[in-house]
Amino acid sequence: MRRIVGIDPGSRSTGVCVLKASQLSWDLETTRTFVSASKLERPYRLKTLLERLDAFFGSYKKELDLAVVEAGAVGRFAKAALVVSEARGIALAVAARYVPQVREVTVQEARKVLGIASFGQRRDEGKAAVRRALGIVFGDKRVAALREDEADAAALAWWGLFALSGTNR
Repeated sequence: MRRIVGIDPGSRSTGVCVLKASQLSWDLETTRTFVSASKLERPYRLKTLLERLDAFFGSYKKELDLAVVEAGAVGRFAKAALVVSEARGIALAVAARYVPQVREVTVQEARKVLGIASFGQRRDEGKAAVRRALGIVFGDKRVAALREDEADAAALAWWGLFALSGTNR
């Protein structure tokens, strides 16, 4: 049994998904969205994220095989990318503390494993395509219940399953 955790870090909310897989089956074992109060100043939002991720990973007691964290991207909004990179740094550090392998993956790489081309898609179109693909894999009802960040984290965990099996290189 393998467990892969996908992490979609954000400045205000971070999605986490643990995918449990054996040779013949897979399931979304756990999904969470950690939201920091917007009234808090950034250092305290980051502290909250650190504490929540640490508690989450600690509850697995080294039972996770791989953590996949969304890699940063700098588009038109460089300031926003810098703020998100702070959350990414926390996610990477906490994951490295508890998980033997940690990988960074771009949204485009994760979407390829789901059979989604992301060129020319608006952000909302790409998110909808991810949900449709995840619905095929895990079932529409299960995916419909996921928050946006959790769906992205599930796509990252799915990429990780292929990376562990060696079919994603």
